[in-house]
Amino acid sequence: MAASQFTPWNRVGDGETLPAEDVRSVCVIGAGASGLVAAKYLKEAGYKVTIVEQAQAIGGVFDSRTYDDARLVSSTYLTAFSDLRMGPDDKPHPKPHVSAVEYVEYLREYCRRFELERLMRLGTRVLRVERRSDGGYHVEVATQAGEQDGVVQSDASRRDERTKGVQSYPYRPEGSATCPDGANGTASDTAHKGSVAETSILEFDAVCICCGVHEVPYVPHIDGAETFTGHALHSSSYKDKSVFRDKRALVLGCGESGMDIAYRAVQEASEAAIS
Repeated sequence: MAASQFTPWNRVGDGETLPAEDVRSVCVIGAGASGLVAAKYLKEAGYKVTIVEQAQAIGGVFDSRTYDDARLVSSTYLTAFSDLRMGPDDKPHPKPHVSAVEYVEYLREYCRRFELERLMRLGTRVLRVERRSDGGYHVEVATQAGEQDGVVQSDASRRDERTKGVQSYPYRPEGSATCPDGANGTASDTAHKGSVAETSILEFDAVCICCGVHEVPYVPHIDGAETFTGHALHSSSYKDKSVFRDKRALVLGCGESGMDIAYRAVQEASEAAIS
């Protein structure tokens, strides 16, 4: 496939981006499921691709925000990409639903199979994306201490340590590719507390934003919450059911995460309710 035939960003509007035939380099923001697939097909279409990921491992929320015994609700047949089945030897997986750990390992195998490791800049947070006057993009990044290029590592042993102290924040400026100040780190204060981040400007012809719809937790305003003296946390920060042990627990929300966490709360809490 010729590079000029694969240009979804051209839909942004005439005159706002480079002509399709002039696009050569693409920045893919995020090394979760959507970022990896986008990078794979952009690479096959002939573009020079760089994947920028803030964490030290791939997988996105499936790696950093999962909890005890979490399993995917979508079937293995529908979850697997069409170019790599989820079971052994590219055959259907024997389990109807895989765990989050198994899914992240599948994403690592996807990287290995299609040689995406060498495209990655792990431990690199995007601070700002700015369109240049010629139609290309400035991408300002902060690189954490210990950043590694092209290494798809297993981060399970460090997952809890990495997310410890990372604060949930309730909003993202609409239409902005810039993280709010204090939102899980800035140029001088990254998610790796105490590490030194070096900022730099990268130049690209196009940008593919693949940071997902669950990267920024939604925290609604609840009257009186500021005076609550108990332990309150968002589902994105929940890790293990022991947090409910011998406590009276109220789970707000009846979505997939809410039902999952409520099931765990009744196993540990002295009283549990869902609203």
